[in-house]
Amino acid sequence: MTILFLGNSHVSAFKLALKDDGYLLNKKSLTYCARGADLGFTTLKGGRITACSKAINLSTKALNFFCPDNPHLNLIDKYLESGVPIVDIEKQFSLTGGQPTIELSEIEAIFYVAGVSPFDFVRLECGSIKPYSSSISRLLVKSLLCDDFLLKNLLQSIRKEFSNCKHYFIGMPLMARKVPLKYTSLLKEIVFENRAILDTVVNESNFDAIYMPSEKLLDGSFLCSKFEFTRAGKLESQVFQGVIETQSDLIHMNKDYGRIVIEEFVNPLLA
Repeated sequence: MTILFLGNSHVSAFKLALKDDGYLLNKKSLTYCARGADLGFTTLKGGRITACSKAINLSTKALNFFCPDNPHLNLIDKYLESGVPIVDIEKQFSLTGGQPTIELSEIEAIFYVAGVSPFDFVRLECGSIKPYSSSISRLLVKSLLCDDFLLKNLLQSIRKEFSNCKHYFIGMPLMARKVPLKYTSLLKEIVFENRAILDTVVNESNFDAIYMPSEKLLDGSFLCSKFEFTRAGKLESQVFQGVIETQSDLIHMNKDYGRIVIEEFVNPLLA
């Protein structure tokens, strides 16, 4: 059986970690990527994930949750106005995964590497971190990973046709910072409590498990990824996608990041 890493540009961290270390994963794996929110223009047809002409769940909220940091000016408006992907889906799938469509008959698990994590308090709260109650946490998870998840219809279709296939959410990395975020003991206490509360309700989402970023990946505030994981991250991602290479940024992580997530989250689920 095979596992599938499916997402946008953040998938590269996993593709390259596996390419660098063939023994990292004791399963055959596939990695397919489509830029930005282009995966919204896919559907399940004949047991395959294929391109479709019209996105089903294309809304401002779903787009903001799926690709909040996309540098293209007014990208969300362009998606809503034009109703087409940035780049042809079949072309992107062929380039990053080897085939224009994704055959699912042998897929035992899909790991989704796109979208804001419920543990990403900086993006969700715009820097103003507040304590979460259980009810707020449930509403957040319901919105992020159920009602307003861009690929909810695709996920539901796969569950219906391939009931044994598991669905796991990794999401996009927490943003890094060149200068460490200043935090107080009170803020860190709030972050820890929020993480603990969220961890008790994530099973109410559409997914079989959701990754909570570990301290190996995060700085002292537990709000941001460590800056060291951004080194060459964007470059690796752009080489993987076959697009023009630019300087590193603070949102794309490198293969070292992917390796840790595989070791801590993916492998235990497949054991």
